[in-house]
Amino acid sequence: MEYKPGSELPVEKLSLDKSEIKDKLAKHEPFCLDNSSLKPAAVLLPLFKKDDRWHVLLTRRSPHLPTHRNEISFPGGVLDEGEKKLEAALRETHEEVGIKPEDVDVLDRLDEVGTMTNFCITPFVGVIPYPYTFTVSEDEIAEIIEIALDSFTEPENYRRDDTWLFRGKTYPVYYFNIDGNVVWGATAKILKQFIEIVLDWREP
Repeated sequence: MEYKPGSELPVEKLSLDKSEIKDKLAKHEPFCLDNSSLKPAAVLLPLFKKDDRWHVLLTRRSPHLPTHRNEISFPGGVLDEGEKKLEAALRETHEEVGIKPEDVDVLDRLDEVGTMTNFCITPFVGVIPYPYTFTVSEDEIAEIIEIALDSFTEPENYRRDDTWLFRGKTYPVYYFNIDGNVVWGATAKILKQFIEIVLDWREP
């Protein structure tokens, strides 16, 4: 059953188990960007069950970082020389929030996303245990944010802006505003694709 924007999320969508999420992701063929000028990076979309609801773990970047200060993002970062994308996503997640690579059950990956800051981001989806003792890198992360996955499907929490101009072309930019936490840009684009695949969500 497809989720119709503006209606309540069907119960079966809320009660998806890990294997069902993995099966849905496996049916999607991830898109790869063909642009060698972009710097490769990788992130982890960490999922966990809390109060019988799937949640997403996000981070607010430190105000002292050189780029994307104070923005909400997934844990992750740039690949080290010779490093594979998944290795980078898990390493950076461990460095930023203390989640050990062996504690992540990696389900699959999503489409690569290019950014206006010249990165090519490969997102991986993984389930983590919860509760978990997070260890935050204060140099990189200002705070950890936990948001229920179904909150991203509420029409009032979503906005699309089609007026962004970059290098002579107009691009859509997506926003989720949940309890004062504004998720936008590449992170919102990744989340949008994830809920489209897993929850059959469509834009209002």
